[in-house]
Amino acid sequence: MHTSTLSTILFVVTALITSSSVTTGQETTSTAQCADEKIVVDGCNPTPEYCAQHCELFGTTYLKDKCCKHKGVNANLLAFEESDAWVPRIDEFGKCTGANVRLQYLAEGEDGMGDALIEDVGKNEDDTTGQGIYDAYIVQAPWLPAVFKGLKSLSDYIKLNDDVIDFMDINPASRSAVSFEGQVRALPLDADYIAFGWRQDVFDNPDIKNAYYATWGETLKVPDTIEEMVIVGERLNGRHDYNNDGEMDWGFCLTPQTNYFQAFLAPVMQAYLNECEEVSGTGSFDCKGADTGQNMFFDVNNMEPLIFNVSYCICFLSCLERNDINCLLFDIVYNL
Repeated sequence: MHTSTLSTILFVVTALITSSSVTTGQETTSTAQCADEKIVVDGCNPTPEYCAQHCELFGTTYLKDKCCKHKGVNANLLAFEESDAWVPRIDEFGKCTGANVRLQYLAEGEDGMGDALIEDVGKNEDDTTGQGIYDAYIVQAPWLPAVFKGLKSLSDYIKLNDDVIDFMDINPASRSAVSFEGQVRALPLDADYIAFGWRQDVFDNPDIKNAYYATWGETLKVPDTIEEMVIVGERLNGRHDYNNDGEMDWGFCLTPQTNYFQAFLAPVMQAYLNECEEVSGTGSFDCKGADTGQNMFFDVNNMEPLIFNVSYCICFLSCLERNDINCLLFDIVYNL
């Protein structure tokens, strides 16, 4: 099984510009610059003038003592998502350290990266797999579990560089996603989180607060849970003109990006998150039982679709009512 031998230079590159030190394998390339062309300029010259010019950019001191230290060292990185920002950063790093860092992109992009990672690193329990072509990778966290045993542990590197890598400053969820069997196997670069925002001018407005209490018999307060958000959003929806444009406004707004919408749709509308039991004599159900382990769209036991329920119907009808093409496209795609 291949274990990436990350040297100090590769760790620096990984720390500065990658999302994980994970791996991949399918090697079809479309590079930031040509795969066979050196991004690094030859002739690294460790004079005070040269080092000051190339190793103290942007006021950083991390590379100050690494001037030409890695001259002639080659490093191969594989990524699935192209970005123009990589080229100047790699060029600056190479001019300072003398390293030849080559960045290659997987032709299939995100769709092929999971398989490419397994092909290059090797499966956890299969010592016959793994090509070991690349030294570091830019990948997504869900691709790590299948190959983590073939990845270099970064725990010691983090300890030795704790003055510049404040690992505990990273949120716990991201730290957990790159840690396996007590060892850090990748460095988080980017994580997406969805947070609520609320308009203080609305919740502090005495007219709105008085109208809310008069209608619902409750004090208007900022929601603490998704359930409360749904209730407050429904009660405020279409009742006030917050921006004074002559039209009543929404009680809750969300980006039309389907992945963000999904993050709210799942916990609010999913049909079988927990076991439900009928409450005796009431005709209603209590669904606060054990976690069923269900996903969003299919029953994990029989693969019956879970999308044909009241919540999805309400969503679809509300889209029709608003003539919201983004919402409609989302609903059509996920109801096919």
